[in-house]
Amino acid sequence: QVERLALIDMDGTLLDGRFVIELARATGREEALQPLLDNASLSPVQRTRRIAALFAGVARQVFERVARDIPLMPGAVETVVGLRKAGYRVGIVTDSYHSAAETVRRRVFADFAVAHLMKFRRDKATGRVTFAPAMREPAKCREHRLCKLNVLHHLCEELHVAPGQVLAVGDSENDICVLRGAGNSVAFQPKRPSVRDAAKHTLEEDLRGILKLLGEPVSSLPEIREMGESTPADETSATP
Repeated sequence: QVERLALIDMDGTLLDGRFVIELARATGREEALQPLLDNASLSPVQRTRRIAALFAGVARQVFERVARDIPLMPGAVETVVGLRKAGYRVGIVTDSYHSAAETVRRRVFADFAVAHLMKFRRDKATGRVTFAPAMREPAKCREHRLCKLNVLHHLCEELHVAPGQVLAVGDSENDICVLRGAGNSVAFQPKRPSVRDAAKHTLEEDLRGILKLLGEPVSSLPEIREMGESTPADETSATP
C-alpha cells in the first residue's frame, strides 16, 4: 500500500541541464532547436511535436548516452533514496522523452517515470512522439491539454493516495499546476517568480534541503553509487 507519493521534475531539477538542448548539441541540431524552445507562438503540443521531429534518425543509444552524461543536481540521488526510505513512492514526471527519463530514473534510483514516448524503428528515432496518457487523462487541469496535474490525479486514483499526501518538486512554468495541486510542494531554483509563488517552499541550493523540510534524516549515502547495482527501481515502466 502506497501512502505517500513524490513527483519530481527532470530537467533543471534532477538534471543540471535540459535534455533536448544537450541532445541537440550532441547531434548538431542546436541551430534548428533554438527557434522552437519556449516559443510562445506555439502551443505546448505543437512545440513538443516539432522538437521531436528534429531528432528523426538519431539512434536510441545516443538518447540514452546523453541522458547518462548530463550532470545530476547536487544531492539528487541522496534525496530520492531518502524519500524512498521515508516511505514515498518516487516518480519522475517530465515533458521530455521516456527513453531519457528511464535512464535518469535508474541514475537516481526512482521508482518510475512518466514521460512522452519517442517512437523508434530499428533503434532509430522516427521523430514522432506519443503523449503520455497520464498527462491527458483524467483531464483535471482546465488550462492545459497536457499537464502534470493530470498525472498527479491519475496516480492518486491508481494508488489510492490523497493529493494531500503528494510532494511535488519542479522549477519551471510547466510545473506550476502540479505544485499548486500537491499537498506539499517545492520550487527548486525556480526560473520565474510565478513558479516560486505556486509552491509552498523554495530551495535554491541543494536538493537535500527537501529532506530537511520534511524533517527526514539527511546523509551523503556513500553506499549509493550512480548507475549502481540492481534495485527495485530498475523495473522499467512508464507508470507505477
